[in-house]
Amino acid sequence: MHLRLIMLGFVVIFASACPFSVNADDSSSADHAAMKREHAEAKQQHAEWLTKAEKMKVEHRKALAALARLEAEILEHEAELEAQISAIRQHELMIEEHEEAIKAHEAGGEIEHDELMERHEEIHQKHEKMEGGMKAVTGDHDDLIGELIQFLTNHTEKFHSSKPGQQ
Repeated sequence: MHLRLIMLGFVVIFASACPFSVNADDSSSADHAAMKREHAEAKQQHAEWLTKAEKMKVEHRKALAALARLEAEILEHEAELEAQISAIRQHELMIEEHEEAIKAHEAGGEIEHDELMERHEEIHQKHEKMEGGMKAVTGDHDDLIGELIQFLTNHTEKFHSSKPGQQ
């Protein structure tokens, strides 16, 4: 019996020390209502955050797709530049061969002057064609690359302001 009284005493002391009573009184109801309102507000905010995050993910995918197209264009341009470089080197060889033919003609070689002039005109026409090709290949290269590098620089400065070692 003593043990039951002692245990009952602990329950009474514990219950009176608890901030929430076992009985559903007005204070508990108000606390519960406040907690439910906070939960509803948090759920609403979570829904807004999820919508925003999902929209941002879609925008990221679109940006990555645009970057992939831009990368493909830059790679195509790189291939055009390689072809142009090859054409320039071939043209250089043609000029060197023509200069050797001129030296041979001046030294009394068998090649005729008219043949040298015809060959020179072919080389000149090829040069003019290459000049047009070079203009087409370079086009807006400087503007595009300059803008991309400037964008990256601005982005880095704005969003990554602390440089390594400056923390």
